[in-house]
Amino acid sequence: MLYKKCISYLALVLVYFVCSILTASELDRASVSSNELTKFIWLEGSVGFVPDGDSFDLVLKNKTIIKIRLKGIDAPERGQNFSSESRSALLKKIRAESFRVRQEGVDTYGRVLGTLFIGKRNINQEMVREGFAWAYVFKGRQVAYGEDEKLAREKKRGLWKQKNVQAPWDFRKQNRK
Repeated sequence: MLYKKCISYLALVLVYFVCSILTASELDRASVSSNELTKFIWLEGSVGFVPDGDSFDLVLKNKTIIKIRLKGIDAPERGQNFSSESRSALLKKIRAESFRVRQEGVDTYGRVLGTLFIGKRNINQEMVREGFAWAYVFKGRQVAYGEDEKLAREKKRGLWKQKNVQAPWDFRKQNRK
């Protein structure tokens, strides 16, 4: 447990260090209000490796790689039904786009938790609304995007077209070694 905390702390320090080297002009290009800049740290870069529909590697201009976990969503795991479609949907959205990540913490694996924006579009929300991910559940409650998931289910979008849909947390639990 102490090891995970140390890794999380080191990841957070790295992110703050990398953010501190962003120039004022890079922050200006982020086109966020001054209130948002005081509340959040914004990261900009290009996409690197995309392992699944709720995480990716952010490559900063100085070539630093930061692992990002999209906050508030849970996409199918690798090896799970619909995982390749979910991964492809995220990749398609961010491959050739300019995007920003609003950092909102660090998870137990040292990944930055964040909300991904292209312009004013919330990509986390879009992934749920289009049926490529679930609204994240913590201690039995949806953290965010519950209405978007409900709409996707009703409209049978994305993974909700399938029969016998298995939530990622059930898939992980079933496949633990």
